[in-house]
Formats: sequence, C-alpha cells, structure tokens
Amino acid sequence: MYNANMLKEKLIELRKYTGLTQLGFANELGCSMQHISQMELGKSRVSFKTLQMYCKQFNIEIDLKLRYEKE
Repeated sequence: MYNANMLKEKLIELRKYTGLTQLGFANELGCSMQHISQMELGKSRVSFKTLQMYCKQFNIEIDLKLRYEKE
C-alpha cells in the first residue's frame, strides 16, 4: 500500500520532471494551481489513481516502484 506522503512527493517529482511550474502543470491537467499546491503541501490527498491519471496525461509510465520512464 502506498502512503499519502509518498504519493505527494511523487506528484512533486512528476511536476518537476515535466519542467512545469505549478501553474503550467495545472493548466496542462485542467485543474487549478491551488489544487496542485494543496496536494503538494499535503493539505489535499493525492490518490494513486490521480497520480496514474497525471502520468498518462504526460505519456509517462508508472511502475510498481513509482519510477518514471518516458515511453
């Protein structure tokens, strides 16, 4: 089972991997910058399903160890 803190850190890692700011990341995903900020700060939970959806949006594979690989 994945813990919330680890998923939060992976979200930050994913955003930085894409080279986007919180605003740019939010725009690409169709959500608000505040939503991204809240998740990164741990004030809003990041689910594994959400992380998978974001990886799919950026065409990045996510494996069981949560490492990112370009397709």
